Amino acid sequence: MNHEEIDRQLIELLRTPVQERTPGKIESAITLISTAAELETTPATQSQQEQVKLLAIANLLACDLKTTYHHASLDLYSTAETSRQLSICMRLPNGNYLIGFGETAQETLINMKEIPPKKAEAA
Repeated sequence: MNHEEIDRQLIELLRTPVQERTPGKIESAITLISTAAELETTPATQSQQEQVKLLAIANLLACDLKTTYHHASLDLYSTAETSRQLSICMRLPNGNYLIGFGETAQETLINMKEIPPKKAEAA
């Protein structure tokens, strides 16, 4: 591991004025740091990319809807009929839940339904 190169890249990136920190410059620095750290990187799978999209959208919706709780998850199954499943769950200020399932972020959002809590939960 080349600690000097890692430090140099981090310092150089931090010295770059914020308005000049383009995605390309940041990507270049990350690549050089990864190489200096001898890291092996693997691109995210399509399912992981969809989960990240869904989580970003969930965070935006949570602010807009003033939710008291929210999460987005990717469940992996070994059965052929359901190999991957994204889900989103949000607790609304009125106590109801917004829940959705799908194979893509878009499908999960389209399938969202508002569901009231069970009576024991509501009490």
